[in-house]
Amino acid sequence: MEKTVVESEIKSSTCIFISYYFPPIQSVGVIRNFHLAQLFDKIFNELHILTTSNQQIIPKEEVDLSSFKSIALINTIDYRTIIQHFYTKNKNTHYPESVKQNKIIQWLIKANESLPFNLFVGEGGLLYLIDGYSKAKKLINKSSRKTFVVTSFRPTTNVLIGFLLKINYPHIIWINSFQDAPYDTSRNNLILLRFQQYCWKKILKFSSLNISTTKTVNFELRKYNSSVTNVFNGVDFRTNKSKNLDLFTISYTGSLFKNLRDPSMLFEAISILISENKIDYKKIKVNYIGKDNIHWMQFALPFKNILPVMHVNKNSSKKHALELQEKSHINLLLSWMELPAKLYEYIGAGNYIISLVKGVENSDLSNMLETLHIGSVYHYGKTEDLEKLKNDILKLYTLWINGVYEPPNIPSQLKNALSWERKQSELSKLLTDLL
Repeated sequence: MEKTVVESEIKSSTCIFISYYFPPIQSVGVIRNFHLAQLFDKIFNELHILTTSNQQIIPKEEVDLSSFKSIALINTIDYRTIIQHFYTKNKNTHYPESVKQNKIIQWLIKANESLPFNLFVGEGGLLYLIDGYSKAKKLINKSSRKTFVVTSFRPTTNVLIGFLLKINYPHIIWINSFQDAPYDTSRNNLILLRFQQYCWKKILKFSSLNISTTKTVNFELRKYNSSVTNVFNGVDFRTNKSKNLDLFTISYTGSLFKNLRDPSMLFEAISILISENKIDYKKIKVNYIGKDNIHWMQFALPFKNILPVMHVNKNSSKKHALELQEKSHINLLLSWMELPAKLYEYIGAGNYIISLVKGVENSDLSNMLETLHIGSVYHYGKTEDLEKLKNDILKLYTLWINGVYEPPNIPSQLKNALSWERKQSELSKLLTDLL
C-alpha cells in the first residue's frame, strides 16, 4: 500500500481513547493522557474519549477541553466513589506516605493493581469494565471506518476493556499506553505475582502495539508481547524566573515513595557546605510542595543546621508548583527509574536539575541532562557522587552570590525536538505502520 494511501486511511479512521483520568488528575504522570488525546484529535478523523464518571468528584487539572467533541462518562463505582459517598468533603486523589504505612492500606494498594481484586477494590472496578465495554462496542458498531482503540494504563480495567474489545472485534487495532510496567520490582506492587504475570501475558498477547515512556518499561512489557516501542513524553516550555531571586533556591515539588525517593544526599551536601562556611544558611532556601511534608522533614531531621532553610507547603495547587519550579535555581528530581514524568515538567521550567537516583545507574537520564546542559545525576552509594554534588551546588551558589548567575540555555532545535508537537509525527508513523 502506498504511503499516501495509508496516511489517508489514518486520517479517515476513528479512535476510541479509554482513559480513567480525563481530564487528568493533579498528577504529572497522567497529564500524558491529555497530551496524547490532543495528538489523536489531530491525527484521526474522529476521536471518542471514554472516561470515569468519577471525574466529577476528583481534583482535576484546569485544561481546555473545548476541542474534544466526544467525551462520554463510564459509570463507575470503585473505592473513590465509596469514599466520596461517606466523606463528601474529601476530594484527595493521593494519600501521604504516613497513611500508606498502615499494613491494611499497603495490602489494599497492592490489591488495587492485582487481578482479580482490582475489579472489586481498585480504580475502575466491575461496573466501569461492563459499561466501558458497552459504550466502546456501540462506537465500533457505528463506525464504518478503520477503528483504533487506545487504552491507558493505569488502571488495569482500561486494558481489560481493550482486551475484551479485541477478542470480540478482531479487526480493530488495539494500542496500550503504559506510563509504568504492570509489575515494578522496586515497589513490589502486586500480590500473587506469577498469576499476575500469567494474566498479563494472556491479555497483551492480543494487543497490536504497546507504547511506553522508558526502556525499562519496554523490557518488562516484552515479557508479554514483542510489539513494544517508546513514545517519550513531550515538554511544555515555560519562562524561567530564577535570575533575580533574593535567596538561592532549591525546590522539590511532588510526592515521596517510601525510601525510593530520598532527598538525604542533597541535605547532607548542603549541611556540609553550611558547616564549612561555604554557604550562608541565611541566603539559601529549600522548598517542598506536596502531600508528604511529614516524610520530607523526617529525612531532614538528622541534619540540624539545614532545618532553618526548610520551607514546606502541603498540598499546594499545581499552578503554584509550576511557578515555584520556574523560580528555583535548582529543581530536585528523586527517582529509582529511568525517565520519570516529573523530569519533563522540570525541563519545561528551564532551570537546573539535580537528580538523585536510588537504584541502578541511569545512562538515559544522565545523557538527557548532559545533552541539554541543565544538570547531572547522582547515585546513592557512590562517595564521589556526594563530592560532585557538593561542588556543583557550590558552583551555582557562587555564581549567584557574585551576581553572574545565568539559567541554562536550551537551544531552540532541542526544544522543538522535545515538544509535544513533534510527537505527532512520531505517533502518525507508528500508527501508519500498523495498517
